[in-house]
Amino acid sequence: MANGTPGCICTDGGQTCTDVVTSAVPAPICRRHRMQIAMAIVPEMLRTAAGDARQPRELPAHLQELVDSARRVPPHLDGMHPACVYFIARGDRFKIGYTTHLRRRLEALHAQASDVLLTLGGGVRLEGALHERFADFRVGTSEWFERAACVEDYVRKMRLRPLVAPAPPLPRDAPVSSLARYPVEVEPEELRRVAAMAYRQGDRGVHLSAIVAIFRAEGHRALWSLAALARAYEEAGVTVRSGVRVDGRVHIGIHRDDLPPVKEPNTGASA
Repeated sequence: MANGTPGCICTDGGQTCTDVVTSAVPAPICRRHRMQIAMAIVPEMLRTAAGDARQPRELPAHLQELVDSARRVPPHLDGMHPACVYFIARGDRFKIGYTTHLRRRLEALHAQASDVLLTLGGGVRLEGALHERFADFRVGTSEWFERAACVEDYVRKMRLRPLVAPAPPLPRDAPVSSLARYPVEVEPEELRRVAAMAYRQGDRGVHLSAIVAIFRAEGHRALWSLAALARAYEEAGVTVRSGVRVDGRVHIGIHRDDLPPVKEPNTGASA
């Protein structure tokens, strides 16, 4: 301006604004353009603030108790282990899932051990309760969730709890009949893999007791009844029969016609 007063730095349709400057910090703009800028950015700021203020859903008492009393356990990265629920960070999202083979899960997600922010002792029930608790922050129908303030707070609170050492493995020669203690919390792909591994070529099928033995040989505690294991296989889409003959003994098991296919190793050869 001629009188030395700085002009508004904004433009209207390519023309320099001639209104009087009302703000020089951080930039000289007039009152009208200040309002336009505010209308553009304030709603987004309010939406962001509202998102952080959202609260998780209220759960039935028994599920809330499950979420609040969850035990923090160390992450196992050396093979199979008792079921755990994990929080994996990726950018502005968390993945909340459960597994009995965390190292394999990390490989499938192309994630690093440092991406695991929290591991809790538990399986599908605890996973389901957490999914319900934070359902309003879920991304579609996936296991990914926004890193909203309440989710961050839960992770932070649980990380302050002392680590609970895992229970020592049972002796491998303990009778299968003594294992009716806990529900089967093993992923379907693991159930199918071990069933295929337990089958011996030429047999009519595989007994569930042989499958339990393999799980335990691989380091899983496998504290299940055969009835609970049968239910888990049925839920995984594998038919279990009450009488399967193997080595002259008839017991509950999976017939060879119902066994899941064994994946052929990828040799890398091309046709």
